[in-house]
Order: sequence, then structure tokens, then C-alpha cells
Amino acid sequence: MIIPRGVRITAILLIVICGIQFVTYFVFVIESMIKKGAVLHTFTLLSVSILPAIGFVSGIGLIRLKTWARMLAFIFSTSSIILLGLSFTILIAFKGSLGSEEIISLAYLLALPFWLQYYFTRPHIESLFVSK
Repeated sequence: MIIPRGVRITAILLIVICGIQFVTYFVFVIESMIKKGAVLHTFTLLSVSILPAIGFVSGIGLIRLKTWARMLAFIFSTSSIILLGLSFTILIAFKGSLGSEEIISLAYLLALPFWLQYYFTRPHIESLFVSK
């Protein structure tokens, strides 16, 4: 079966971005924990360790058009949206507001989860992941 270009590009982005998230977030969280303490980053720690792994595995499965990978992509995207929302809400509670750097980070981190929610619910894409 021919894999549509959009599915292939989205899966590769998922693999690459989850790898980047793991490395950059790991450095960010360790640095912040040393400076500010661990309470602020409770939700972020979960997203650092588990979500990128789920996204990475999902990306590999999406390239192979596996039904479980599409479900895993939904779990990844929904969890990302919820956890990042909670993390940034806590950040706002402690800081009072978000700076432009934090807003750009939030947009970067939420773009792929929202795209996954949109793209993989399109009927022509959804039909590719029917159990065989």
C-alpha cells in the first residue's frame, strides 16, 4: 500500500520532534529543578519521560499504517495538550504572566498535537488505518 505523503511527513515530524523534545526538555527540567525546585515541574516531568516515547513509537507505527499507532497518536496528542496546558497554567500561577519566549515555546509544543488531532480524523486518512 502506498503511504500518503502527509502521513509520512507527519510521522517523521512526530519522530524528530519527540526526540528533540526529550533532549531539550530533559535539559530544561534538570536546570529548572536545580534553580527553582521540583514542585513547578511535576506535570512537565511526566511529559518529558513518557510522552516523547509514546510519540516516537507512534510515529514509527504511523509510517507502517498500523491501527494501534493512530490510537497511540491520539493518546500522545490528547495527553500533550492536557499536560502542557497544566504546566503552563502552573507557570502562569507562579510567574503571573507568560513572556514571548514562553508563548512561542507553547505554540511549538502544541502545534503537532493539534495537527495530529485534526489530520488523523479526516475520513480519507482514517480509512487507511482500518484493521486488516
